[in-house]
Amino acid sequence: MAQGSTNAALSPWNVVALDTFQTPERTQASQWRRSWRAATTWMIGKEASERQAKQESELRALPKVKLAHVAPPIDWMPATERLKQALKDYEDAPVVLFISPPYGGHSTVVSQWAAQQDIPCLTVPTLKELVDGSLAWVEDATQLKRWAIPALEYHFLRHTNGLQG
Repeated sequence: MAQGSTNAALSPWNVVALDTFQTPERTQASQWRRSWRAATTWMIGKEASERQAKQESELRALPKVKLAHVAPPIDWMPATERLKQALKDYEDAPVVLFISPPYGGHSTVVSQWAAQQDIPCLTVPTLKELVDGSLAWVEDATQLKRWAIPALEYHFLRHTNGLQG
């Protein structure tokens, strides 16, 4: 029991109401890492620290098995569980938005959550449907009581005049 609560306390995933969200403050550990990085860069030079990192081309040349050892895929299930817990309070809400930072795995998290709840995910409209201004994807949603959109950003065209969709 204590192990589970310890793991939950150490989890980087948390779902909070938007009005209670605050950006993380600089922790002592992260401040120490930044200071250490600055000191080593000053002492050994920037070039030496840059050489330590693998070049992107080197990583792309690695076989997938070896690359999986260097950078294993992210397990999004802890985030999915946090989302599931947070949404228990909103089961009767007409609309719930899950906002996350770019590349925060929101699409996978929402897809996994929807699969757990047997909630269908809306299909992303094709480029032609978006250009034509078709709202077939919206009409499909009206037939369903509950649905999820894992990647809302793909339901709109972004252009210099704003959004179209």
